[in-house]
Amino acid sequence: MSDKYQIAIAASELGILFDATIEEDVLIENPLDPGDRGFVVREVDGRRAVDVMTWGFPLQPSKEALRRHPKAKPKPVNKAKGLTRPFWKEISGNPANRCLIPVQRFVEPPVKRQSEQTWFALPDQPVFAWAGLWKHSEEWGDVYSAVMTEACAYVAPVHDRMPVILHPRDWERWMHGTLDDVLDLQQPYGGLMVVDAAGV
Repeated sequence: MSDKYQIAIAASELGILFDATIEEDVLIENPLDPGDRGFVVREVDGRRAVDVMTWGFPLQPSKEALRRHPKAKPKPVNKAKGLTRPFWKEISGNPANRCLIPVQRFVEPPVKRQSEQTWFALPDQPVFAWAGLWKHSEEWGDVYSAVMTEACAYVAPVHDRMPVILHPRDWERWMHGTLDDVLDLQQPYGGLMVVDAAGV
């Protein structure tokens, strides 16, 4: 499941693409890894806004881990899979916690060795929306996690999971629909993809 993606355009351009307001016209360091800060599009006072948050919900170390490493820090939970599980169901069932994650391309499988990574992009959408969830955390402020699903035909040769990619016509349904709508949208992407297996 993807642990790296890219969005190398300014907030002002995203504001135009997503018909959203921006707080500050910033660029994000790329590519993004879990724990980095990335763009999200969320609703603020009834209007879309481009914000910057930490990628991953903080997961506190276990008691056993703290015994071994007393200074262990939280780890970012950057992907959401089973949205019917109690934790994710509570968050995904509330439209106020949903967001769109702007992406230009993403990596599968989640391995560190660059030569084993494959990048995926969409030929008809230079910037697309990955379905996301966000919340406020005491540790890192506002944070977001990205929703995953089964792999489509393009991704399946390298991994069995992939991001939930939303067609523009489904943005509003993701942001404002019911939990059943959210679960219905959690499916493999059905369009064309550009595949770069060179790891660059």
